[in-house]
Amino acid sequence: MCDRQHGHEVLNAELSRRAVLAGALAAGAGAALAGLVEPRAAVAQVDRDPILDGVIDLHVHSGPNVDPHSLDDGEVADKYAEAGARAILLKNHYLVTSDRAYLARQTAPGIEVFGGVVLNKAAGGLNPAVILTMARMKGGYGKAVWFPTRDSENHLRVTPRNDTPVRVVDDGGELLPEARECLRVIAGENLALFSGHISPSEVLTLFREARGMGVSKMMVTHALAPWPRLTLEQMQEVVALGGLIEHVELFTLPTAPSGGTVPVSSYAEAIKTVGAQHFVLSTDLGQPENPIHPAGYKVLVMELMQAGVTREEIEVMTRQNPARLLDLA
Repeated sequence: MCDRQHGHEVLNAELSRRAVLAGALAAGAGAALAGLVEPRAAVAQVDRDPILDGVIDLHVHSGPNVDPHSLDDGEVADKYAEAGARAILLKNHYLVTSDRAYLARQTAPGIEVFGGVVLNKAAGGLNPAVILTMARMKGGYGKAVWFPTRDSENHLRVTPRNDTPVRVVDDGGELLPEARECLRVIAGENLALFSGHISPSEVLTLFREARGMGVSKMMVTHALAPWPRLTLEQMQEVVALGGLIEHVELFTLPTAPSGGTVPVSSYAEAIKTVGAQHFVLSTDLGQPENPIHPAGYKVLVMELMQAGVTREEIEVMTRQNPARLLDLA
């Protein structure tokens, strides 16, 4: 009980620090973070914010889901619409979200909502049929395919549990035929390919094959998180293949999964070394213990700017590159 109480104290201290930073940098540019972190955060008002105006979040977790979430699909769309965001992409580790995107648009008409599918066991693993279903769902809002996340071999290596993985490569490191079939559908439907939680070597193998098969939109999921934890050199290889790199707010928080906290300074270093034109900023939020998505997005932007990232670079990473992945450019 003492450990849990201490954990809450650490989280509250971190959030207070971030709220102070936001106030200092924004000088009243938007709603303060205090009051946005509650078990039912949907009741909090989010004001239109010039920092969030026109941004796109490609990593939105929301309910209903197996895991608890602070906001459901419609609520998170509403909050982002209130802040002035352009679009969001719903991610679920277990189910297709393109149908949910269609429904969320009915309740939040002020924002574009998209969905995708994660190739975990619940979706049939490396299952071309589920990709096709996701892409052709009514509305045409299915835009992205994540390769395995929680069921990937790499995730189970870093975060062990008694389960068998969804493998992407064979024992020799070659891409499995079923993975190639998934890439064939992704290319044919003009979808964005996101790496999920596979290993750095698997990412590079996957992206090489994808590029050769005509996949034009690729991004490494939270590249500095424990899955996959790319080096700067590996990021350069991804960029050479035409891929983008994602940084997310979640892994800067003390509540990051698997103790995988990443300093914002590491994000800034990667951006400066590799080039902002190759990055995307997202949140990966939705957990009830964390800030709601617009608040977290704003803090990530502000802390990167404090670390030396320019407004022009922020524009590329929050608006231009995500729009290209969703065919909104």
